[in-house]
Amino acid sequence: MMIAEVFAETELEFIHFIPRLRPNAPLRGHTSKVRAYIKGRIEKGVVVDLGLLKKALNEAVGRFNNKLLASGNLAEIDGNTIKISWANYVLILPLEAVVLFDEEPTIELIAMEIAKSLIESLEGCPEVVIEIYESYKLGARVKVKQVGRDVDRKG
Repeated sequence: MMIAEVFAETELEFIHFIPRLRPNAPLRGHTSKVRAYIKGRIEKGVVVDLGLLKKALNEAVGRFNNKLLASGNLAEIDGNTIKISWANYVLILPLEAVVLFDEEPTIELIAMEIAKSLIESLEGCPEVVIEIYESYKLGARVKVKQVGRDVDRKG
């Protein structure tokens, strides 16, 4: 049995703020590199169809791309708009411009959401690793394994 790891890469542009860590900080914007690694057995010459991996990654990242990522406990939804308040800041935006998280949207949690989406999208994928570079030298790496599957054996 042969094991290999393949990857696909895309970009994610988003803005967020993390009041718990930086209470009075304004919005921070990022253009981030996102890389997804899939580790698994080589079957019929491949671990996963790279075209499917690229499509699944773009869909997972697309949910957050060009959006404000915010904690739901700071938000008030009123019809098609959302009001987000923290420190001395108040934002009123169209609902479709915002993605709400249960917690503050750290780079680690963004990576986790992308990884979970890929595990769901790529049938039979036992393990996904997501790397997001928040800047040139900073980022996060998370690993999600599908329950009941192992890289080294059939599920």
